[in-house]
Amino acid sequence: MMEEFFRPKSIAVLGASENKQKLGYQILDKIIKAGYEGEVHPVNPKLAGENLLGKKVFSSVTEIPSHIDLAVIIIPSPFVLQAVEECGKKGVRAIVTISAGFKETGKDGAILEKKLVDECRKHGIRMIGPNVLGIIDTYSKIDASFSPVYPPQGNLAFFSQSGALGCAVLDRISGKDIGISKFISLGNKADITEIEILQMLGDDENSKVILGYLESIEDGRRFLEVARNVSKKKPIIMIKAGRTEWGSKAASSHTGALAGKDEAFDIAFKECGIIRVNTFEEAFAIVKGFLKQETPLSNRVLVVTNAGGAGILATDMIERTTLKMAKIQDTTKAKLKEALPPSSSVNNPVDILGDAQEDRYSKALKIAGKDDNIDAFLVLLTPQSATNTLKIAGVIAEEYKNIKKPVLTSFMGYGRIKEAVKLLEENSIPNYSSPEEAVNVLEALKNYGEWKTRKEGKLKSFPVKKDKVSKIITTLKNEGHYIIGGISALEILELYGIPVVKNLLISKEEEIEPASRKISPPYVMKMESSDIIHKSDVGGVRLNLGKAQLLENFRDMIAQAKKITPNILGVSLQPMIRDGKEVLIGVSKDDIFGHMIRFGLGGKYVEIFKDTSSRIVPVTEIGALEMIKETKFAYPLLKGARGENPSDIASVVETILRLSQLVLDFPGDILEIEANPFVVLEKGGIVLDARLRIARD
Repeated sequence: MMEEFFRPKSIAVLGASENKQKLGYQILDKIIKAGYEGEVHPVNPKLAGENLLGKKVFSSVTEIPSHIDLAVIIIPSPFVLQAVEECGKKGVRAIVTISAGFKETGKDGAILEKKLVDECRKHGIRMIGPNVLGIIDTYSKIDASFSPVYPPQGNLAFFSQSGALGCAVLDRISGKDIGISKFISLGNKADITEIEILQMLGDDENSKVILGYLESIEDGRRFLEVARNVSKKKPIIMIKAGRTEWGSKAASSHTGALAGKDEAFDIAFKECGIIRVNTFEEAFAIVKGFLKQETPLSNRVLVVTNAGGAGILATDMIERTTLKMAKIQDTTKAKLKEALPPSSSVNNPVDILGDAQEDRYSKALKIAGKDDNIDAFLVLLTPQSATNTLKIAGVIAEEYKNIKKPVLTSFMGYGRIKEAVKLLEENSIPNYSSPEEAVNVLEALKNYGEWKTRKEGKLKSFPVKKDKVSKIITTLKNEGHYIIGGISALEILELYGIPVVKNLLISKEEEIEPASRKISPPYVMKMESSDIIHKSDVGGVRLNLGKAQLLENFRDMIAQAKKITPNILGVSLQPMIRDGKEVLIGVSKDDIFGHMIRFGLGGKYVEIFKDTSSRIVPVTEIGALEMIKETKFAYPLLKGARGENPSDIASVVETILRLSQLVLDFPGDILEIEANPFVVLEKGGIVLDARLRIARD
C-alpha cells in the first residue's frame, strides 16, 4: 500500500493552479523540480487543455488516459468528497489530502471528515491527511509538499502531526547537515496514522533513524505492538506534545483529538524502546548520535580533555546519569603516564593539559582505545591560543577507525572550531557544543542498546477463580456499587491467589466474642461501608486493640459511620501485623494504552514520596522485577537495609503478575485497583487493605 505513496509511477495534482501564490502551483512546481521521473498530471477544470509548467492540464482525474498511482488533493474542503469519488472511479488507491477545513475546525468539519473517510473506504483508497503539509521521499525524488525546503538526502525519516512544525524542522535539519530519507505530515490522521507510518519506516532500507512529533495516539495498544517491533530494527526518537495540563488541552483543540495522560506516554514509550525527548534541539542531538554511531556495549565512559573544567563538567553529568566513569586498567595508566607530560592526569578524566596538540590526543586515544574497561569515549577540547583544532580533529578521526567503540566529541567554542567540527562529522564523529549535551546523547545510545538486548520474559498464567470474581462484580454493579473497599475488595484479590489478611465481618455486638477467638490479638478494626473508602480520614481504622477494647470501639465506629452514611455493613476485625515492609501495588486504566500496573513505597506516605515505577499490562516476571528495582527507596528496603534480613521480593513479583492477570481477565470492568499496604515479610507477603473501582455499564 505504501509503495503507491512513495514509489508511484504517476502523480495527479488535483487543484493545480497557474497562480504562483497558491499551493496548487507551488506543490506542482516542487514535484517537478525535485526531479521526479514518473508522469505528472495537473488537474483543474478551469484550466483544462492548457499547459502548466510544461504539463497538460486535465479537467478531471477521470480524463487522464493513463493509470494514476498517487493523487495529491489541494482544493477547498467542500469539493474534496467529489474529487475522492472521481479518484475511486479512476482506480486511484493512494491520496494525500493537503486541504484543510475538516476535524480541526470543529463539529461540522468532523462530520465532513467522517464522510471523507467513508468515501475512501468505499473505493478501497488509503489517505494521508487531511490538513497536511504533504510528503517527501528524497530517494524517489518526490516532493509533494509545501515545505519551504527540499532536504538533502540521508537516512533520517521524519513524521509530524503538525504541518507548521514540520516546515520548521525540515528547515532546521537542513542547517544541521542531517539528511532526510522520508518526511510524512500526518495532519488529522483520518485514515493512515502513525501506526502504518511506523510499520512502513521500519521496513524502509533508506531510513536508519526515525524521528516523530505526535500530539495524540488513538490506538495505544496497537501502537505499542508496532513500535516495539520497529524499535528492534532501528531507533525511534519521539516528541509527544502536551506534557502539562494546559499543553494537553492545547493538543486536543489543535487536532481535535484527545490527549492521554502524560505519565502513560512515558511508560509506554519506555516499554517499546522509544526515546522520548522534550525539545527538537534535544532530538537533533540524539538523531545525530544515532546516525553516526553504534550503541556502546555497556555504560563505562572515558573522558579525554585538554581542560580540567570541561572534564569536571563531563564527570558531573555522567554521575547524574546511568553512565559510569570507566575505571582505567593499571597497564593503561602506566602507558599513559609514560606517553604524556608529567603534569597530565592519567585517571578518568584523562587531562592532557591545555597546550595539548594532536600528538597527545593521538597517544591518549591509541593507548586507551585498547582498554577493555572502556565502552565509549568522550573527547573534549577548548581552543586555546596554540591549539590546532583541525589537526586534532584529524587524529581523532584516524584513531576512531581503530578504536571501534563509540566516540563523541565536544569541541567547545565557535569560530575556531568550525572546520574541525566539519571534519569530525564527515568521519561519523558527532560533535556537541557542551559536554553535558554529549553525555545525554551517550546515555540515549546506551539505553537503546540495553533495551534492544534485554530479555523480555514470558507471560505467566495462574489458576484462579475467575467465575466467582465475575459474579461478585456483577452483583456489585447491580447494587450500584462502583467503588469497592474492605471485605469485597480483599475477597476479589484472594480469589486470584493474592494473600490477604484474615478479615472477619462483625455486624452485631454479639458477633464480637466468637470472632475474637478466631484471631490472635492485638486486633485491628475497620469500618465496612461502600460509601466510606478512605477510612483513616474519618476515624474508621483502630489499631493495636486488646480484647477488652473491642466492644467500645465497635459501638463508637458504628456511631461515627452512621453520621456519614446509612449504608453500613459493620466493622471488620483483623489481626495486627507488626512486621514487614509496606509497599503499594496498584493498577489504573489509561484511556489510550489500557491498564498500567504500579509498584512503590506503600502506607500513608505514598503521595509524599512518590517512589513508584510502572508498566503497561500485561507484565512479565522480568518486567515485574525491573519495576521493583527501579524504585529509589522501596527496593533498598526490601533488599535489607542496615543489617536487616531481606524481604520476600518474589512474593511481590507474583502479586504483580496476579494483578496483571486479574485486569486482563476483566479489561472492561476494572478501572482501578490498589493493594495498599502490601506488607512484605521475610517469607511471603500479605495485603492489609484494598480498593477497587469498576466501570459503569
